Amino acid sequence: EKEKEKQKEKEKNKEKDIENEKEENRVGVVLFQKYEELGFGVLNPSKAEQLKSWLDTFEEEVIIKALVIADNMNKANMNYVNGILKNWHNRGLTTLEKVEAEELRHQNQNLPKNERLKERPGEARPDWLDEDDNASEPVESETDQEEFNELLSFFKGESADD
Repeated sequence: EKEKEKQKEKEKNKEKDIENEKEENRVGVVLFQKYEELGFGVLNPSKAEQLKSWLDTFEEEVIIKALVIADNMNKANMNYVNGILKNWHNRGLTTLEKVEAEELRHQNQNLPKNERLKERPGEARPDWLDEDDNASEPVESETDQEEFNELLSFFKGESADD
């Protein structure tokens, strides 16, 4: 009976190993497909190894993002991708969330100051910002107009009796 239990345990471990191996093989597949789709050329063993080594540091989506950026810059080569990934690694940007947050921060720096202030995540936008600009203009009354005319006359050097 103990031998049967040991045998079942061994079979379970083998199944787990097979599943883990399948999962490891699946992880790189999307990355490798994206590499070829984006026009980096045929994936040779050296380049595949470089991409696989980055999987120890980054999520697969981050590496794909680096491939897309390189492609958008018309730099579809591994040296450019490695440069992007090294830069992100040195700056601690190892998740897609961190990379995209940094990208947004960088984009906001290039906006005019008044544009930057509009979008701040988590900050409540006051209602008065959305109010009609004309609604806040003061309404002039006849007495306001009379006072204005008197002041204007005074500064022009005219007397009120003229």
